[in-house]
Amino acid sequence: MTTGLLPVGKRPRTLLFWLRWLVFACIVPAAAMAGFLIYESYKRERANAEREMVATARALMQTVDAEISGIHAILQVFAASPTLRSGNLEAFYDEAKALLATQSASNLVVHDPTGQQLLNTIRPYGSPLPRESDTRMIERAIETGQPVVSDLFVGPATGKLVIGNTVPVIIDGEVKYLVGMGMFSERLGEVLKRQKIPDGWVVAILDRTGTVGALNWDPGGVIGNKAPARFLERSSHGDEGAFEGVAPRGLPVLAGFSRSPRTGWMIAFAVPIHQVTTVLFQALIVNVVLALLVLVVGVVMANAVAMRVTRSLNALAEPALALGSETKVQVPAVEIKEVAVLGQALQKAADLIDARARERDKADDANRAKSEFLALMSHELRTPMNGILGFAQLMDRPYFGDLNDKQREFVGHILSAGNHLLGLIDDVLDLAKIDAGRLSVSTERVDLVPLMKSVIATLVQSAEKTGVSVEAGDFGVGLPPIHVDRVRLAQVLINLGVNAIKYNRPQGSVSFTYERVGDDKVRIAVVDTGEGIPRHRQAELFQPFNRLGAEARAIEGTGIGLALSRRLVELMGGTIAFTSTEGVGSRFWIDVPVHTGSPEQIAPAALREGLSPRSDFSVLHVEDNPANRVLVKNILATLDDVRVIEASDGTTGIQMARHYQPDLIILDINLVDIDGYEVLRRIRETQAIARTPVLALSAGALPGDIARGLKAGFNAYLTKPLDVRSFLEAVDAALSRGGVEERPRETA
Repeated sequence: MTTGLLPVGKRPRTLLFWLRWLVFACIVPAAAMAGFLIYESYKRERANAEREMVATARALMQTVDAEISGIHAILQVFAASPTLRSGNLEAFYDEAKALLATQSASNLVVHDPTGQQLLNTIRPYGSPLPRESDTRMIERAIETGQPVVSDLFVGPATGKLVIGNTVPVIIDGEVKYLVGMGMFSERLGEVLKRQKIPDGWVVAILDRTGTVGALNWDPGGVIGNKAPARFLERSSHGDEGAFEGVAPRGLPVLAGFSRSPRTGWMIAFAVPIHQVTTVLFQALIVNVVLALLVLVVGVVMANAVAMRVTRSLNALAEPALALGSETKVQVPAVEIKEVAVLGQALQKAADLIDARARERDKADDANRAKSEFLALMSHELRTPMNGILGFAQLMDRPYFGDLNDKQREFVGHILSAGNHLLGLIDDVLDLAKIDAGRLSVSTERVDLVPLMKSVIATLVQSAEKTGVSVEAGDFGVGLPPIHVDRVRLAQVLINLGVNAIKYNRPQGSVSFTYERVGDDKVRIAVVDTGEGIPRHRQAELFQPFNRLGAEARAIEGTGIGLALSRRLVELMGGTIAFTSTEGVGSRFWIDVPVHTGSPEQIAPAALREGLSPRSDFSVLHVEDNPANRVLVKNILATLDDVRVIEASDGTTGIQMARHYQPDLIILDINLVDIDGYEVLRRIRETQAIARTPVLALSAGALPGDIARGLKAGFNAYLTKPLDVRSFLEAVDAALSRGGVEERPRETA
């Protein structure tokens, strides 16, 4: 027998071992929490760094946009020139040359709508000029009537990387000319150099095609080439953002971009990740080192405290061992108050053990003498009883001739008195065995219905002789199996029933009732319409050989039955009690434990045969009728390790389904608050339980009802009254389709 403090198979550990575990249990969660907080801080700092980088890129892009806007403003001034609008291109050429000397632009070009250059300030006026090979910028300017920025291209006249800016000149509602101004890519680099870019950052200006137009740091051969394809793919999904990447040389970087909504150009940047994370990782390492240091210090301190505690506890080992011997117990002085109290308790225990030992010796002597006497009396009484009852039975049968009526009457009295005396001997011996601690009961799973049918059948035979009626009740139908000794419980119930018949009034009645008491007891009550027990003698009822004055009446009895019944019920883990009113009758009841063993052991053969039901799953049953809930719960109790959760209305059922997330839901349709269809709809809308199998169990059995239920999404539609086998098959099928797998049973 185990105490429950030490799991089976586990060896005991030292106090030092547990104190060290206590330190770990206190420090490790704190260290884990600190690590979690640092990790969260790292993520926040990382996110802040990304936001700041994107904001920096956005500001740089605004600077580039401002530079381009300035060029557009200059072009619009040129486009409004009266000289140009009058068609005097030579005079406009001189005017443009003079104005360009004060600007940072590379050159000024005038095109006609076909892309043919009419003048270019980097060539003398009148020189042959090329036609633009890429006319998309010109076409966009003509189409929109607004200034347009090109992507990077190599100028046909200069051979350099240029950004084109074009403004249409509209005369009489038509585009007559297009005034363009080129800006060398070096100008973009100068724009970047004027900005305060953090050390270690690589910042680039990209056109709409992803071509690099400028860098704050150029290792050579990058400007004019496309940015990495991976970067262009990631940056194509938005106007700005940041993400992790790898630089061309394999260096992990944090990359980001900001795109201009006006021109479509963008600022791209890359920062080595270690530049962001170094400080955070240093803080993480410091925290881990400190946690380990605190853990070591805690273990050392726990070891020191444990040594002092174990020293005091070990001092009590010898006195504790002395309790089991004849050695005198001597408790030494210790330095821990609680251990000192334990030592005093050991001393008192030693004194009590000595006193109890003396009392036990006396009791053992008395029990030994009583047992020897009862054994002797049993042998001496049963020997003559064997002859009396044996010869009487021979006389009761016509083995040696017929008896007359008077002789048969006398033989009947002999048999009745002999059997009564034999029963008395058995009861006295049982009572003596209980007192001596030698009578045991063999408890098992017992179904109440067949047991009560047998008991009632026995009592009806006794009642017929006295004119008392026996009402069997419902035999306990619907109640769970009980955990008792089948033979001894029948003995107790028959004894209570016989007393109820024997002490009843003429034409009286005896009735049986059954009910569940809490979660772990079943109550069986015997109610009679007799004269009742006087209040002043009720305290004597369970005393052996005390008949409360009934011996003065012509009623057979010994006064042993109730005393024996009480001892037997208590041995089975139950209780017996009564209430009685003089002139009205008495009510005796016994509370016996519900069977809580393995469902595999208690499942009826009719349910087990031919079925291989699933086990170890949870069921939510939503039903407003208590009797129906009891029925389903008892059917499911025939399966292995089924946890049943119950709800009496739809709202509560939805809440329990979301909280417990059961493996299976059994749902009534007509509930008191909302119907089963609404409950099903809400279950399917809850992501965590949307795929949970749901069985409908309803009294609506018309074909239309079944079709509606299946169309609504129930896994199966079962009708009342319930067929047990079909119900269990539907449960197994629903769990199989629902993906509930067999799980190993847990052991304590």
